Amino acid sequence: MCKISLHSHKVVVYRYEGAEVHTDEVATITVERGCGPRYGEFAPNGKAFYLINEIGSRVMHYRYNAGKMTLCEETSTLPYGFTGENICSDLHITADGKFLYASNRGHDSITAYHILEDGSLAWIECRSSGGKTPRNFALDRTGRYLLAENQDSDNITVFAIGEDGRLTKQESYAFGSPVCIRFFKKTAF
Repeated sequence: MCKISLHSHKVVVYRYEGAEVHTDEVATITVERGCGPRYGEFAPNGKAFYLINEIGSRVMHYRYNAGKMTLCEETSTLPYGFTGENICSDLHITADGKFLYASNRGHDSITAYHILEDGSLAWIECRSSGGKTPRNFALDRTGRYLLAENQDSDNITVFAIGEDGRLTKQESYAFGSPVCIRFFKKTAF
């Protein structure tokens, strides 16, 4: 079993061996200082790992093999020519492993990528998050909806996910300063 921890320029991997915890230097990722690694997620097949950099406004794609991460590509989360200030926040992959979405605070948008067979990312679109400062977002289990919560405009915007990965705004709901949104399985309590 392992745990991943983010530092200013590293994603540190820890292995649990019984009651002891050890740093796994082979699997640990070092990124360029000042990028600000924020959040990472494995593709459903376990062969690719994607890391969003808060300050660097980009997604890094790593191939994961035999306990080691190998950087394959980096791609911007921002449209070509954007010159304003931006910091990234969140990244999620659809359950079928076809699409990856990343949020931009400053540009106030969600960027969509198609995940190709080799794990590389192909830009689909970058569209408004439906509000200001999309701090977090969630994908429903069916892969049909993305809910973006916009902290500074006090709303949650619901998008339908098309078969091509494009987002279509459905509704927007007022909600005071949302910062985290998750889907849970229905429980008995």
